[in-house]
Amino acid sequence: MSAFGRAKGFDSVDILSVHPGRLDQTADAPGPAWAWYYRATLQLGNDNLAKFGNGRPKELILTETYARTPPNGRGSDSMRVAAETVFLSCAIAKAENVSILHWYQLHDGRHDCPRGINEKDSEFHYGLLLREGAVKPSFMAYCAISEILDGAVFVGERTWVSDARRAWYFRS
Repeated sequence: MSAFGRAKGFDSVDILSVHPGRLDQTADAPGPAWAWYYRATLQLGNDNLAKFGNGRPKELILTETYARTPPNGRGSDSMRVAAETVFLSCAIAKAENVSILHWYQLHDGRHDCPRGINEKDSEFHYGLLLREGAVKPSFMAYCAISEILDGAVFVGERTWVSDARRAWYFRS
């Protein structure tokens, strides 16, 4: 992104579309953006928009936000953790001034094989619904956080250093 900014690329765009990624850690885990840390990637996008945007309002949108649930795999979320990840990912996106969050994808399966199954290919396990349409806990979390954040405005964040808890405050 910095090279794009130094080349004056941000002068030609109104939207920065970012694939935030998130592997082997929670959506709020601190770490470098280049290592697929979700929140750090959003912050890097916003920093670049502020640095290279020439004061023009620009939007940050997310593509392929996910909570993958392949069975027995490294970097996989359990069904419970996936629901927590959906909730965190959406709340953090709102806190980081993201305009649009695209969820990848609605159903388990792949676009080239929508009703197929392959337990060894994690791409078959990114959905909010199982391939036959049954609801995963992550879908319910998506519905809940969408309702909670609809029209909400981020107010601030508080961190308790003693035990590393965090809270995000929204007004709605």
